[in-house]
Amino acid sequence: MTLNRILLCAALLAVAGCASSPEAAKANRDALIKQVFPNPADRTGIDLAFPLESGGLYKNIEIGYFTAEVSEATVRKRVSGFCLRQDSARLTGQVAVRKDSGLSVRTTLDGQKKQVRTIWYRCVERS
Repeated sequence: MTLNRILLCAALLAVAGCASSPEAAKANRDALIKQVFPNPADRTGIDLAFPLESGGLYKNIEIGYFTAEVSEATVRKRVSGFCLRQDSARLTGQVAVRKDSGLSVRTTLDGQKKQVRTIWYRCVERS
């Protein structure tokens, strides 16, 4: 995963809120999720993946996930993999919760209402 690709996808996500249709917004969100989690199995249950760059690394990432489809422990493990894939000696590969924004309900394109939990994670840096 290259820095430029993540930045491009982050820009797409920012535009997703301005998309002309819910389908276009979903496509933009899915593209960013795919960049953050290249393994299709790691995308299961993920509703949002929004990394933020700082000092040349993506040390913070907002994740929204469907609680009925994936556990927080599994999401944390996936985020740890995201941190490791940056291949930086500055990062330990561990993650910490910066902010748990709690639960909300999202209506999917097919009209289902699903519970989503949103958490900001931080890739832990070496001291």
